[in-house]
Order: sequence, then structure tokens, then C-alpha cells
Amino acid sequence: MDQGKLVPDEVVVTMVTQKLAQSHAKKKGWLLDGYPRSLSQAEALQALGIKPSIFILLEVPEDILIDRVVGRRIDPITGKIYHLTYSPPKTPEIASRLIQRSDDTVDRAKLRLQMHAKNMEPVLSVYKDFIKKVDGDADKDAVFAEIIKILEDPEIFLPGVNAVVASSGN
Repeated sequence: MDQGKLVPDEVVVTMVTQKLAQSHAKKKGWLLDGYPRSLSQAEALQALGIKPSIFILLEVPEDILIDRVVGRRIDPITGKIYHLTYSPPKTPEIASRLIQRSDDTVDRAKLRLQMHAKNMEPVLSVYKDFIKKVDGDADKDAVFAEIIKILEDPEIFLPGVNAVVASSGN
């Protein structure tokens, strides 16, 4: 992460498949946020018979994604994530203790977005029949409402069915 790279596929695939094999995931369904991030991860899911019913693609311009990453801060005491512009801390005491992840810099964010774009193209081809696009640059309440609308559509998403949410820098 300090180098702006992704966690190795074998680590993430193992973690995700273990969770999806649990009974509650099988009964109630699941939602993966930002996964799979590579063709090998998507293929690993397919090989295990794990397939989403819907793939929600949040479309956000790259400059906005960079701004969101660079402004992100973490409270080391509570673990709560803030953004200096969009979700600032409520008190000076909290603001004074916030830290920035070492990989939340402009250069590392650009590197991650380049890698993400390169990796997501083949992933999107795997799930092309399941993709629903959402304007991820809209107001957060509007984005949330659109995602809920997709998830509650009985023709798309039924109880016990599964979803993936991913973003793209466009």
C-alpha cells in the first residue's frame, strides 16, 4: 500500500472466498465493494461458481477521485474516516489528531487510478451483461438513492442474490 500498489490477488481472493462461503452470505446474498479489481480475481470467483447478479459501476471523473483520496483523513482513536472538504471533523480536537494514509497522495492516487483502469477493463468485460452505471459524481444522497433503486428492482435483485459495486475514473 505504501507504494501505491494493490494487495496481492492470492491474499484478497482467499479472504473474499472464505467470507462468501459462510452460510449467511449464501442465504442472504452479498455485496462486494471495489472487488474484484483484476481479471485474475474475477476468474477466481467464476472458477468457484461465485457470480454477481448485478455489477454497479460508479462513474466518477479522475480529478474528483484524486480529490477524494487526497482529502481523506483517519481518526487514529476512533477509526472514523473524514474528508477535509466533504466530511470535516466537528471539533478542533478531532481535527488536530487526524492522520493521512501514506498512500493518499496525488502521485500515489494517480498511480492507483492508472492501475485500476488497466485492471478494470478486463473485469468489466467479464461482467458486461450485469453492469448498471451510476453517476458517482452526483450528490451522495442521489448516488445512494440510485443504488438502492437498482438493488430494490425485483427484476434485477432478488433476496439471496449478489452484487458488486466498483468505480471508474472516466
